[in-house]
Amino acid sequence: MKIQQRITLLFTALSAAILLVFMLLIYFFSNQNRTEDFFNTIEAEAVTKVSLLQESGLYPEILQTIYKNNRDEILEVEVAIYDQNFALLYHDDVEVDLVKETDSLLHEIRNQEKVRWKQEELQVSGFVHSVGGQTYLVTAAALDRQGLRKLDTLKNTMVFLGLGGIVFLYLIGRYFSKKSLEPVGDLAAEAQKITAKNLHLRLREGPDEIGQLAATFNSMLERLETSFQAQQQFVSYLGHEIQTPLASIRGDLELTLEKNQSNPEIKHVLESLLADSRALSKLCGDLIDLAKANYDKSRIQFAKISLEALILDLVGELLRQQPEAKIHLSFEEKEHDFPQIIANPYLLSVAIKNLLENSLKYSTNDSCQVILRSEDKGLVLQVKDQGIGIPTEDQQRIFEPFYRGKNKRFAKGTGVGLTLAKRIADLHETSIHIDSEVGVGTVVTIRFPIS
Repeated sequence: MKIQQRITLLFTALSAAILLVFMLLIYFFSNQNRTEDFFNTIEAEAVTKVSLLQESGLYPEILQTIYKNNRDEILEVEVAIYDQNFALLYHDDVEVDLVKETDSLLHEIRNQEKVRWKQEELQVSGFVHSVGGQTYLVTAAALDRQGLRKLDTLKNTMVFLGLGGIVFLYLIGRYFSKKSLEPVGDLAAEAQKITAKNLHLRLREGPDEIGQLAATFNSMLERLETSFQAQQQFVSYLGHEIQTPLASIRGDLELTLEKNQSNPEIKHVLESLLADSRALSKLCGDLIDLAKANYDKSRIQFAKISLEALILDLVGELLRQQPEAKIHLSFEEKEHDFPQIIANPYLLSVAIKNLLENSLKYSTNDSCQVILRSEDKGLVLQVKDQGIGIPTEDQQRIFEPFYRGKNKRFAKGTGVGLTLAKRIADLHETSIHIDSEVGVGTVVTIRFPIS
C-alpha cells in the first residue's frame, strides 16, 4: 500500500473515530436532557392535578374523563394520589393502572421524597407533595412520544451525516496527503532523471525535511560521481598505459617466433604467449571502449554516416585479419541508396565489429551473414550465423559485463563484447535484440532511426 493511501486511511479512521465520539456524546446528553425535562413535565402535570382536586374542588370524574379521552392523542400523564397512610385518594384510570403502586413502593417514596425510574418505555416519578397543610404521595407516569421521535430523528440524522462526513473526510484526507507528498513525488521525478551518464545533476534542496533528504541524496551523488570519474579514468589510463608495453611485447614475440621456427617446443610456447598477449591487448581495447561508451552522451560527437559504407569497411578489415572467414552481405535496398543515420562512427564500428567477431567465433563453419534493409522510419541491421546458439538460461544475462555462459568452452573471449555493443546501442537510442536457438544459430537485430 502506498504512503498516500496509508495516510489517507489513517486520517479518515482517526477523524471518523473523533466524529463518532462526538455524535455519541451528543446523543447521550440529548437523551439525558430529554429524560430530565420529561420527568419535570410529568411532575408538574401531577402537581397541577393535585391542586385542581384539592384547592379548586374539581370533581375527580372530570379529570378522569379528560385523561381517558386524550391519552392517545396528546400528552396525558397517569396520576395517582395517596395519603400518608397509603390510602388511594385519586387515580386517572384504576383499571389500567400503569404503575401498579405497592406499599413497599409508596414506603420508598415517602422515605426518599422523590423516586424516578423507567418502566419499559414509560417514565415514572413518585414524589411527596404538600398542599393546604396536607401531605400526599403522588405517582406520575407517561410515554414521551414526541421526545422519543425527536431523539430518533436526531439519531438518523447523525447516522446520515456521519456516513457523509466519513466520505468527505476521506476525500479531504486524500487531497491533503497528495499535497503533502507532492514534494516527495517531485524529488523522485528529479532523481529518476539522474543516471550514470549525468551524475552532475543535483536535487533541489530546501529548509524542510524534504530538503534535508535532497541534501543527503546530493551528498551521495557527489560521492558516486567522484567514484564513477575515478573508475573511468582508471580504466582509460590503465588501457592506455598497458597498450604500449603490450604492443612492444607482441612485436618482440613475433620477431622471436620468426627466428625460432626450428624448435617445436619453443615455437609452441611463443605462439601461446603471443595469443595471450593479443587477447590481453583486445581486453584492454574493449575496456577503453567500454569506458567511452559510459560517457555522457553530450560529450560524444555524432554525425551523419552511411551505415552501408561502414559495414563494408568493417567486413573488409575482418577479412584481412581472418582470411578463412566467410561473410555474406545482403543489402536489400535496390531502388536507391540507404538513408544516412546519426551516429558516432568509431563507437558504432566497435559495436558492429564485436557482433561480427562473435558470430564468426561461435559459428561452426567460420561464416556469418550480414543483412541491411529499410523499414518504416528506420534501418534494420541483422547479423546471422548457423552456430552453436545460446542456451535460454544464458540469454537473459548475455549483456552483463564479463558474463560468459556455457558457450565459453567453445571459444575464448573477454565477456565484454556484447555489453559494449548494448551500451553503444543505448547511446545511439537504438534497440538491440538477440534471437537464438541451441544447435540452430543466432540472429542479432539492431534497429536504427533515420536522421
